[in-house]
Amino acid sequence: MAGPNRSPRKILNMNPIFILLAAASIIGWRADGTGRYPDAQPPIEWAPGTNIVWATKLANWSNASPVLAGDRLFVCAEPTTLLCVNAADGTIRWARPNTYADAFPAAAEQIREAQQQTEVLLKEMGEADKEAQALKKKRKEAPEDKELAEQETAVTAKLDGLKKRLAAFAQWRVPATHSSNGHSSGTPVTDGKFVYVLFGNGLAASYDLAGNRQWIKLVEKPTAGWGQSSSPVLVAGKLILLINSLQALDARTGDPLWRAPAKQRWGSPVATRIGQLDVVITPGGEVVRVNDGKVLVTGLVALEYNAPIVDAGIVYFIQNGGKAVKLVPDGDGVRAETLWTTNPKKDRYYASPVLHEGLIYAINQKAEFSVIDAATGVLVHERTLALPGTIYPSLTLAGGHLYVSSETGTTLVLEPGREPKEIARNALGKFRSTPVFDGGRMFLRAFDQLYCVGKP
Repeated sequence: MAGPNRSPRKILNMNPIFILLAAASIIGWRADGTGRYPDAQPPIEWAPGTNIVWATKLANWSNASPVLAGDRLFVCAEPTTLLCVNAADGTIRWARPNTYADAFPAAAEQIREAQQQTEVLLKEMGEADKEAQALKKKRKEAPEDKELAEQETAVTAKLDGLKKRLAAFAQWRVPATHSSNGHSSGTPVTDGKFVYVLFGNGLAASYDLAGNRQWIKLVEKPTAGWGQSSSPVLVAGKLILLINSLQALDARTGDPLWRAPAKQRWGSPVATRIGQLDVVITPGGEVVRVNDGKVLVTGLVALEYNAPIVDAGIVYFIQNGGKAVKLVPDGDGVRAETLWTTNPKKDRYYASPVLHEGLIYAINQKAEFSVIDAATGVLVHERTLALPGTIYPSLTLAGGHLYVSSETGTTLVLEPGREPKEIARNALGKFRSTPVFDGGRMFLRAFDQLYCVGKP
């Protein structure tokens, strides 16, 4: 990450496993996309009152990771707020909402009225549905009861009427999401001059570092019932967004440039260069040319929740089965060659893996931890880590150590290798975001606070 003693360009030159397309100052989810901070030297132990440089109370929770640009940290808060925090002391510099009223100011009053009516109708629908379920149960016990049948018919008609009224406000209704996901799970991305965000209401926006909005656009509303969590990618002057499809906006203006068919996924796309060709690789296994959005490869794999990782033209997809695919230049496109497949423990992999010195480290939601040989796909080590709660945060490597966390706020620090060893265990608030590192500090976005961990 960028910091007073280390520029983003220096970081990326020292970290050869992932080739970014655009300027080396681009920092987003997992910093450069790898989750690796090889020159960081953060503490391996912390707790409330121990190695806490500062802690800033935040108004609401978010799963998005912090992004560091110079002396500024960018974080999100539910439902759709972007905040800028001073990295030195945790002071909040500014906060900006990103609502439909912000995107369509001329319709702001109409939007507010529609959303108020929507809340009322949803509450009434919930009560009517509860009544309908109770009547249905009674009807099973007394199928000949005419009064119960009439009551059930009346409640069903009421529900149908409420649904029709609700449909009138669909234009300004915020898409559904899961309670563990929310609308602000996508991590911002910055080039050091501007910061870009994508929220679960389908809005993307750009701000300068002083908090002046450059543009805000409704890209498309997510249709997945569990919401949107994919983070934006900034490359070659384009903001790449994965929602119901893969889209590119002009980063300067927000104008649409192209749209490519791609599977909806909760993980984030990654960008790399194959030969002289800039491409984006989606969690759904599509390889898309950055210049014009042409889909070059499809059907590689279908990650549901996490992201692929890239090293020297080889893409690794790890979830209920792992796969390594080499992408080879082929005229004005690429071709894909499968190198190996493997089978780590089957379950949901919310956490994205990390690659270090020829080994891939992966973990599923139940803390079943795997070490995979990146050259062969051989599973060299498996065990269940003593981590309570669901594993949402992605794996990171900093200062030569692996950091593995669960949503309970527990973080294990492991010595990497073919049989990783636990060297520290820490707890600090609940979180689902992924920590980021800079020099001797770690920045951690917990549900209610933003922490700076380091030697005071």
